[in-house]
Amino acid sequence: MGPPGDSPKARPFRFSCRVSGGRSRTPTAWAALAKRAEALGYATFAVADHFATQYAPMQLLQYAADQTSRIRLATLVLDNDFRHPAVLAKEAATLDVLSGGRLELGLGAGWLLHEYRQAGIAFQDGPTRAARLEEGVHLLKALFSDAPASFSGRFYTVHELDGRPKPQQRPHPTLMIGGTRPRLLRFAAREADIVSFDSGPPDSRLWSFDALRRKTDLVHEAMGARTPELHLNPDVWGVGRPRHAVVDQTARQLGVSPEDLDRSAYVLAGSVQQVVDYLGRVRETVGISYVTIPSNQMDEFAEVVDRLGGR
Repeated sequence: MGPPGDSPKARPFRFSCRVSGGRSRTPTAWAALAKRAEALGYATFAVADHFATQYAPMQLLQYAADQTSRIRLATLVLDNDFRHPAVLAKEAATLDVLSGGRLELGLGAGWLLHEYRQAGIAFQDGPTRAARLEEGVHLLKALFSDAPASFSGRFYTVHELDGRPKPQQRPHPTLMIGGTRPRLLRFAAREADIVSFDSGPPDSRLWSFDALRRKTDLVHEAMGARTPELHLNPDVWGVGRPRHAVVDQTARQLGVSPEDLDRSAYVLAGSVQQVVDYLGRVRETVGISYVTIPSNQMDEFAEVVDRLGGR
């Protein structure tokens, strides 16, 4: 039941440049990357939250903020289990203030088991991680508010804690919640400014456009009168190359069926016109208008961004 493409409520397209890796990237290279993303018209400069390959997200985004003037700064997404909300609230509000209100705070319940094991963090079942994220979001909002926060839950308890500084964006920084399961998608529909969809575990039944439509229908049903932005986090990218070649190569790398992967809603591949047409269909049929492109392909996708960004 996504909004039709000719609806006045259809949002303009936005594109996120998501930074990957970077262990050997110099400060000069980081600065050039952020400036390039801004120059190409990407709406956000986004970083992930992993121990193995990623710089510390908040510090990296502050550095990117210092090198740019317009591009928004996104965490895509922070693992809620890695930080206490009271600590995250202070870090996020500080970044929002110092960047001039450009933060998009993306949160998720956590999923990468081997990182939990490497770090010695307990990896609990999905419902427990989801419940902790829900509490974390409620506590963050309380700490961003003007009044001191008191909160007593299953996982977190604070007493008259006045979150400082207060973020520049009010009532709180733009909040993204990513999820694949119905519980978190419903919660995101009720609480987030942006709801993010990805394919989830390797399962062709979860990759299909019909499966994505079911997720977006669930969100539209749960959002009520709210109108959160909907975000797609694709798995396969390749513009300016034959779609079948991109799909076949990626399927071999992933060890999956090319036929199954070709039916995935999370593939952006083909000519510029094919990708533009596909994204138009996605917005028209399920209401998704915000899309992530990896930083190592941001130049490759520049024409798509130029043709669709802000339209």
